[in-house]
Amino acid sequence: MLGCSGRDHAPPYQVPDQPKDAGDGGLDIDIDDASTDAPPLDASGLCGNQILPVRENRPNLYFVVDRSGSMSDPLEGSPYDKYESAQLAIRDVLLAVGHRVAYGAAVFPSFEGATGCEPGEEIYPTAPGDSVTYALAGEVGPNLDTFVHKLAAYAPYGNTPTSLTLEALYDTLTSLSGDTSVVLATDGAPNCNPEAQCGSDLCMADLGGWPVSNTVFCPLSISCCDPDGPYGPVSCVDVDASVAAVRALFDAGISTYVVGLPGSELFSDVLDNLAQAGGTARTGEVAYYRVEDSDALSDSLRSIATGIAISCTIDLSEVPPDWNLVNVYFDGGVVPMNDDGWKRASNDTLEIVGQSCELLESGDVFQVQIAAGCPTVVK
Repeated sequence: MLGCSGRDHAPPYQVPDQPKDAGDGGLDIDIDDASTDAPPLDASGLCGNQILPVRENRPNLYFVVDRSGSMSDPLEGSPYDKYESAQLAIRDVLLAVGHRVAYGAAVFPSFEGATGCEPGEEIYPTAPGDSVTYALAGEVGPNLDTFVHKLAAYAPYGNTPTSLTLEALYDTLTSLSGDTSVVLATDGAPNCNPEAQCGSDLCMADLGGWPVSNTVFCPLSISCCDPDGPYGPVSCVDVDASVAAVRALFDAGISTYVVGLPGSELFSDVLDNLAQAGGTARTGEVAYYRVEDSDALSDSLRSIATGIAISCTIDLSEVPPDWNLVNVYFDGGVVPMNDDGWKRASNDTLEIVGQSCELLESGDVFQVQIAAGCPTVVK
């Protein structure tokens, strides 16, 4: 949204509390039988010492974060403002799934612009997340540490040049190898397009009653967003160009998930259109991820990220020599072969099923290990 912030400090970066043990995520399955612990990766001459490598195809998770002036407003349920809260929510979700993806980020508007309408810029080029060993230890790895510090280096300022930013990022995003998804987090409507045209119904100055002088306020006899108006086309809600930019990414194989923070409710139809153009529209009254507080923000980002990063279908780089001697482990505990555990899907693929799949998709499982050499646990 339009507006500037008087804040001149960067948000705090804090090392998170140690995460709780993965446990069973509240699901009634047994994965902690000490007699069936996973074999160590360097085991030699032991039952089950053949580790079957999982075929990895890390998807790209790219965050495009609004840092407009209104992102300095507080977020319900958080001691921090909306921009700081978004940083922390992104950090937390990458603690859980960062080792499964490659991730990058851009913020908008640009941090070097004078008008607050300059296109956003990449602040962290897409790169693989840290080793799973950091997640298992509840530690922030070096890649995630750098990523979060990059986000924390900028304070809210300026406007919301959404279409200009996505257009500027198009070549960067489409040049990435593998599957790519964008998470667009914003608290207002796109604007800043000098080519936009709108009437009072889509003029932010008219909708907000912005001042023209001490005694005169929008709307006037003409729209305040008219080319001859006091605020001009850059204050139009930039619907068409933003939808076109998201659709261009979708046509190139890149989905866009839209997260609307408080302040965006007035423009829910616009964000719905963006979600639909990005191929991620949700069923129900609201197509995008509408969040009202810090818990909803964290839940939405976690839902998006785990859906992108985690699959219950696991492809193996090698065909097991004997499927009767295969076992699956979640964070070192065996997962039985049954309707709530796993099943063979093909010669080189297995599928996690039932409650075990729910647990895996929750993001509470950090490491999945497949080993051969011991009789399959089927309890």
